[in-house]
Amino acid sequence: TTLTGTYAKAIDYSGGSYGVGILSREKPLSVRRIPLPGREEARVLLMAEFRDYWFCVTHLSLTREDSSASIDMIAALAAKCSKPFFIAGDFNLTPDSEPITRMKKYFILLSDPAQKTFPAGHPKECIDYIWMYRGKKTEAFHVKERRVIELYYYEELTLKEISSILEVSESRISQLHTRALAKMKKKMGSYMDILVEES
Repeated sequence: TTLTGTYAKAIDYSGGSYGVGILSREKPLSVRRIPLPGREEARVLLMAEFRDYWFCVTHLSLTREDSSASIDMIAALAAKCSKPFFIAGDFNLTPDSEPITRMKKYFILLSDPAQKTFPAGHPKECIDYIWMYRGKKTEAFHVKERRVIELYYYEELTLKEISSILEVSESRISQLHTRALAKMKKKMGSYMDILVEES
């Protein structure tokens, strides 16, 4: 593979180790391994810095107190980063849980919580998520909006095809498309009307 693997060990396991990892097209500029609370087993946050953003992964504790404490720690780390901050992973929490409500105070949910992720063979509930920190440095950094525009106008895919690629509902893709156009029109004024008509 041409991807770069980045790994952070959490525990020793069966003669080796168990942890979290990232596969990326670019090699990280820097990497940090942050221990997180986990009374049933050690937990870890893997932070990888890239040119334009930080991307992080984790696997939170099964204990609610530990997961809530971890969320506060992650938010504090995100607040100190000078670049957009993204985090993904297995949170061991359902969308209606208190810690996820707590997470939403700090982060914007990018993935679809209606998408079942666990157990792997026959998913029945969602416990895995992708988030973006709400800090001021990421107010204009809406990855999905940009990706929708790229796929729709440059690769000429339908909203249904984009929905399949980004793994969110077609109605959500339509919302992202409309919101992105509104932002572009606000910045470009009448020039935006000309571009949309020509497309």
